[in-house]
Amino acid sequence: MSRVLVVGCGGIGGTIAAAIAQLGGPAVTRVVALSSNAEIAEAVRKGGYRVRDRGAPERTVAGDVVASLGDERFDFILLATQPPQVEAAARDVLPNLAPEGAMVVLQNGLCDDRIAAIAGPHRTLGAG
Repeated sequence: MSRVLVVGCGGIGGTIAAAIAQLGGPAVTRVVALSSNAEIAEAVRKGGYRVRDRGAPERTVAGDVVASLGDERFDFILLATQPPQVEAAARDVLPNLAPEGAMVVLQNGLCDDRIAAIAGPHRTLGAG
């Protein structure tokens, strides 16, 4: 059972958080998005993620969005920030990464090494 944190709740982060929340099944016990944008966080808390798929009607997926984290640990931390903010974001959430967890870098491949220097190469997965 995995706990997932998505850092950034814009177009990419919001879409990924919604998909994991909806499709993660029993393997995912908790999906949380971290957003510094109060308007986005409030909109998701009130109305869920609005998801639009090509050729399908818009749907809503309930979401858990927070503006700050306590000491909860996550098995996977997905970094969905803009590349200039990715290192600061990784440093901010590193204390929330479970000991055997991994940070998943969603930006292009140029960010993987930068995050590996923060979290460690064995705890960094490139997905961009």
